[in-house]
Amino acid sequence: MSTIPSVNPMTELAKNLVQRFDANKDGSLTTDEFASFLTSLLGRMTVSAAAAASATPAAGAAKASATAAATTTTSTKGTSRPPTTRVRQGAMLGFDEGKLGNATHTSFKYQVGRILQYYPNTPEGLQQALAEIRQLVPGARIVGTHGDKIDFGDYEDSRSGRIGVVDVLVGAGDGGRGWAWQPVEDETASAPVTKKA
Repeated sequence: MSTIPSVNPMTELAKNLVQRFDANKDGSLTTDEFASFLTSLLGRMTVSAAAAASATPAAGAAKASATAAATTTTSTKGTSRPPTTRVRQGAMLGFDEGKLGNATHTSFKYQVGRILQYYPNTPEGLQQALAEIRQLVPGARIVGTHGDKIDFGDYEDSRSGRIGVVDVLVGAGDGGRGWAWQPVEDETASAPVTKKA
């Protein structure tokens, strides 16, 4: 008579998750590795919620996406801040939710997107986000007639090359409808915004 070993599915799941997110392969998860797991999990939950909401009007999906809570670890130039819980405020029209929620997806666009999501998608929200964006690119400045573009100057990303000017706010002239990532080729967009008194 042969015996079949009993396998606990939860134990197997835990082992698989540790193997997947254990970046340094020491058999346990560090705080940063666990934060990566949570970010990935929350990103998938947001994608699932957005897919379920897609059966409703687009405004419902944008609202569900805009109010999703997320846990994030922000790394900038070799420094890391502890994970903090922040509430998403901006509608992320120009971003893929799966990539946005995946901390290992580190393209420059998604690094900036992970900052913008926590600010209202308005010209004022972009002003508020600028200090955090400058942690990535110290010389970044807001430009455009509606204060809806970021000029990253001569900054060059190791994968994307020169970033230049990017329109990040859809509908800025009407107060803003959502964050996006639309590189601008016209250099006339690089006139700095002057604050109105």
